[in-house]
Amino acid sequence: MKKKLEKILILGMALMLVLSTITLYEPQKVSGAATDKPEKTTIKTYSSGVGTGTGYMDITWKAMSGATNYKLLISNGYNYEIFTTGNVTAWTTKGKKIFPTQTEISQGKYAFHTDGKGVEFASDPRALYENGYKAGSTFGLRNQQKYIVRVMAVYSSGDGPTSDITDAYMPPETLPAKPDKSIISAYSSGAGTGTGYMDISWKPVSGAIDYKVVISNGYNYEYFTTGNNTSWSTKGKKIFPTSAEISQGKYAFHSDGKGAEFASDPRDLYEVGYKAGSTFGLRNQKKYIVRVLAVYPWGDGLTSDITEVYMPKEKMAKPVVTTHELESDNSKGYLNISWRPSPDALSYKIGLFNGFDYQYINVGNVTSWSTKGRKIWATEEELDAGQYRLHVNGDGSELPIDPMRTYSVAYQVNPSVNYSDRLFYYTRVIAVYEDGESPVSDATTQTMPIPDIGDTDTDEAVINENSGYIDLYWAPVDNASEYKVWISDGKNFKEYSAGDQNFWSSNDQKIWPTNEELERGLGQLHDDGNGTDLALKPSQLYKLNNTAYKDYDGYVTRVTAYDEKGHIIGHHQFLDINIQTILEPADELPEPEILEIIENAPLDEEVMLPSKDNGLLKSASGGYITSKTTSSKRLKKVGFLNYHPDFSKSYNSAGYNFAPSIRRSASVSLSLGYGMISFTIDGNKNGGSTYSKSANEKKKSRPAIKGEVWKTYYTLRYYSGGGNLYRTEYKTYNSTKKEEVYITYP
Repeated sequence: MKKKLEKILILGMALMLVLSTITLYEPQKVSGAATDKPEKTTIKTYSSGVGTGTGYMDITWKAMSGATNYKLLISNGYNYEIFTTGNVTAWTTKGKKIFPTQTEISQGKYAFHTDGKGVEFASDPRALYENGYKAGSTFGLRNQQKYIVRVMAVYSSGDGPTSDITDAYMPPETLPAKPDKSIISAYSSGAGTGTGYMDISWKPVSGAIDYKVVISNGYNYEYFTTGNNTSWSTKGKKIFPTSAEISQGKYAFHSDGKGAEFASDPRDLYEVGYKAGSTFGLRNQKKYIVRVLAVYPWGDGLTSDITEVYMPKEKMAKPVVTTHELESDNSKGYLNISWRPSPDALSYKIGLFNGFDYQYINVGNVTSWSTKGRKIWATEEELDAGQYRLHVNGDGSELPIDPMRTYSVAYQVNPSVNYSDRLFYYTRVIAVYEDGESPVSDATTQTMPIPDIGDTDTDEAVINENSGYIDLYWAPVDNASEYKVWISDGKNFKEYSAGDQNFWSSNDQKIWPTNEELERGLGQLHDDGNGTDLALKPSQLYKLNNTAYKDYDGYVTRVTAYDEKGHIIGHHQFLDINIQTILEPADELPEPEILEIIENAPLDEEVMLPSKDNGLLKSASGGYITSKTTSSKRLKKVGFLNYHPDFSKSYNSAGYNFAPSIRRSASVSLSLGYGMISFTIDGNKNGGSTYSKSANEKKKSRPAIKGEVWKTYYTLRYYSGGGNLYRTEYKTYNSTKKEEVYITYP
């Protein structure tokens, strides 16, 4: 007995020694690469067939560096069971008969088989999970229809960590019906882009948790996950291969947003797919083919039938238009028009606006065209007879420099369209294809070469708290017999004749709509003197006419010059004219009085007026008068004041001499609402320190004076001989500043 005990003791010690040489570890604490967690598995599930109630899983995963084996962990609802797969990255449950039989499940069993005596995995594992729940499982799979699967890499040092869970659902024995075809609207990205996009929508599918849009690239289909939505757009996703990629023989769509919008014409892409061996049959096709499929918890369903879609014909880019004066007649001109070619276009049509609508001329398969010599415009005789339509057969007239007369006749015939105030020509282009026409391009607007009127200036003044006026000035134009000023109501310009004067004022012309008219929705300017003065805030009228100027409180004006035949010979657009609301109302001020003696008095300085220079003191009974300037305001920016007093007429002179040491005083009664104004200017006598201003001796010229007009407010206080104040008067006077001589050509 003793010997047996000794043998047992020796064997026990030997066993302990052996066990002491075995390394014990936890799977989560292995070192080196063994600590890297594998990525989740990818699982594709299949039904075993109608009536079987079973299916199988094909499971794949990414290889792990250094792994010598892999294990799959599949839950039975109570715990995980482990299946060693070998050093592979794919494994299937098919045929392995792992799942418990119906009899075993009815007996409360839940363990998987490793002897191949079970069955295929159930399509619905809830009965299995119920057994695990009753056995005390806390896995939380009770009433779930999914399987949960992990993968573990095995290293020479032992088991590594497990991956995150992949959920897998068995598909139904009969797959759901395929979705209805998608509905697609295609749009151009814009003129000249050569690209477009598709807005794709489809009907919802019962049980779907996601959708995929399937688009062919000419070689195969590519899939785009859209989420659980029923609409998706290619716009902005930059899916299509770039031109450089296509030229390199690439056809794959982008999923990184580094591609381009879909081509309006995909034939180049399909040619690449064809050369790569595609049998899709899309070579030389302009259509896209699109399907949609529903994604279920168990995987992808069937794809829909194909929806074919063509990108719309791209709108032509605006033509490039240059304008030119006709060499033989400076009252006529022509347009040179060019445009970008469009692939497959057979010809092009040029559209010109006649004041009411566009008329189109097929100019053939060219990319430039000129109106010169075409004689497409209405003749003077036709305009006199109220006919404005263009001639497409070449028996009309050349284009006038100013198309307003034509537009005016069109307006008289069609009062719903008013372009009678426009100097622009409007030009469009259309591409003509075998199967139709492109959308018409946007219009290019261009005026004929009309000389700009120089030396322009503006002035603004306030009349009262609601209204004011503007003054416009410009240099005389050679051979001009009439000037017209144009004032905008926010929608159209209305013309006002300035005669042969190079100055115009709105003061007292009463052209603005009255408040009553505005309240009644009447937004037209007056030319009958029955309106009111210009509003300080014209945006009220602009809003009434519903224009882009509705929030603008400036005036939009222009001036045009005409020769004796009525042909336009000059034009200028005035910008940013605002009546300054900071000015005191002119009708609340005293009548102007010229007191040159205090013209240079500093602001707020009170001065005593000497009796020898001011007759007012003659009645002061030995007393005195003080004058205090209270404020000054500029009424007019630098502009024409009067002709130089030393030159009573115009001369053909190459220049004029002036002597700053010799000063001349003069007064002028300006028709600007300022009354009599005095100014001092250089004389013209020869002498020391003279300076000269040159002139064009081929034209009649005359020196003139320009400067600013200022209103000064001052207070006069009358004191008796004893120094007692007995009267106070509030006065104003107008004066000039920054006077300068310049040469005009009346």
